[in-house]
Order: sequence, then C-alpha cells, then structure tokens
Amino acid sequence: MDKFNVDRQSLAAISGLDGYLRLPDVLKLIPVGRTCWYSGVKKGIYPAPRVLPGTQRAKAYPVAEIRGLIERIERDFQATQAGGAV
Repeated sequence: MDKFNVDRQSLAAISGLDGYLRLPDVLKLIPVGRTCWYSGVKKGIYPAPRVLPGTQRAKAYPVAEIRGLIERIERDFQATQAGGAV
C-alpha cells in the first residue's frame, strides 16, 4: 500500500460532531472490509461498538474513537513511510 486513503470529505463532515457512527459509515472512512473490521475489533485493533442509548440491540461507534483511530493509523502510516518504527 503506497497511500492510506481516507475519505477526506466524510472525515471533514464528522470533525465537529459528537455522537455515534454506524458500521457502514465507519467503513466509508476507514478502507477495510466488514470481515476485516470485525476481526480487528476482536484483536483490539479497532474500537468495539457500543449499544446506542435508548435501545437494547442497536450498536454504533463513538465518533471521537473513530477520529482517534484515523489519526493513529495516519501517524503510523507516515512513520512507516519515513522509515521509522511503528
């Protein structure tokens, strides 16, 4: 992979938001598939979903955690491109 591709328009849209994102919205921001995402959640790479307030089963991801994840991924990617250790 020669570039970490984040959907900048979608990222800008959530930059000032608090709240939650459903998985399809998260996957628009982070270029991985659904199976890879769930595997990453199980391994602790990606944040686990939270049950939405006022529901019993609906799950989503806090916007702040997704922003932090994107920042961490970009930092790690830039370090590897610069030849640094992750």
